[in-house]
Amino acid sequence: MFVRKVDEQTELRLVEFFDAGELFEIVEEERHYLQTWLPWVENTREVRDMENAIRNFRRGYDEYESMTAVVLFQGEIVGVVSFNELDWTNRTTYIGYWLRRRYQGRGIITKSVKSLITCAFSTFGMNKVIVRASVANETSRAVAERLGFTKEGVSRSGARMNNHFIDQVIYGILKKEWK
Repeated sequence: MFVRKVDEQTELRLVEFFDAGELFEIVEEERHYLQTWLPWVENTREVRDMENAIRNFRRGYDEYESMTAVVLFQGEIVGVVSFNELDWTNRTTYIGYWLRRRYQGRGIITKSVKSLITCAFSTFGMNKVIVRASVANETSRAVAERLGFTKEGVSRSGARMNNHFIDQVIYGILKKEWK
C-alpha cells in the first residue's frame, strides 16, 4: 500500500474504494471548475462512476501501469495526484494533479507533486517525469514551473476536452536535473 508523508499536515495515500463518496462530493462541489481542465469530470455523474474510476485506478496500480493517490491535508481529502502512465520501457511517467479551490495557494499541491516526483525517481526508478497541461491552465503550469520543469513544447490539439480539442504545454524534468 502506498502512503507517503509530505509534511506535518499533508500525506499521500493510494486511493481506496471507501474514498468514492468523498471524492464524488468534491467533484460535485467543484464540477464547474474541474471540468474546465479534466475530461473525466463530465462523465462522473454519480458515486458509482467514481467507484468505477477507482476500480480502474486500482487495476492500473496492481498491473504497474499507473498510480493514483489522494492528497490528505489535516486528514481530509483535498485533491489527487497520480502517475497517469508508467512507461517502464522508457523509464518515463506522466503526472497529473488537481486540488480543491479553497485549498489552493497554500503550497499543498506543489509539495505533494514534489514528493511524488521524488518517489518517481528514487522508488520507481524513472528517468523522466512529464506534465501535460492546457495552455490556458496557468495554475497547473505554475506548479510545473515552480518545480523546475523545462517547457519542452506545445502539442497542438493535444487533448480532447468537453467535445473540443485543446493545446497542451508539455513540461519535462530528468532525474539528473531533480534536486
